[in-house]
Amino acid sequence: RTTKTRSSVCDDAGAATRHPMTDPRAFLADVAKALEDNAFGVAGAVRSQEGGAVFVDKSEVPRPRLVPHAELARLAAAHAAAPDAAAKNALVECACRAYVGGAADVPNEWEAAKTRLLPQLWPLEKVKAKQATLPPGVVLPHCGLHGEADASVY
Repeated sequence: RTTKTRSSVCDDAGAATRHPMTDPRAFLADVAKALEDNAFGVAGAVRSQEGGAVFVDKSEVPRPRLVPHAELARLAAAHAAAPDAAAKNALVECACRAYVGGAADVPNEWEAAKTRLLPQLWPLEKVKAKQATLPPGVVLPHCGLHGEADASVY
């Protein structure tokens, strides 16, 4: 269901989870070439790493971003399933803009960020697992569907 428009190719990357694991090397090679050539006004680099791939911009203070293995697998599958070079190129552009150009970053200021944040439904086990990774005294904000808190998380 991959189409040629940039936004739909980005959105359809999730649909690629229906495909078996695809070797990400072709996708990463296309991304590396685009970043090296500054093809989309975004310069940087990408390298494979255990657990995924690291995308890095070429700013004075580089901001490396790890793209986890599962996400990399979805992107590689969408890239492999793309019907033509234009669709592949659109997916590569989305990855470059999101992971190197910062298009996927949430702004630090509340007014700028609030339109990009959406509520998420997590099972209690996931909330507890995330809370367990946080330093003592740092609390993951959450509530039940009816606004109740669960003290067992802390």
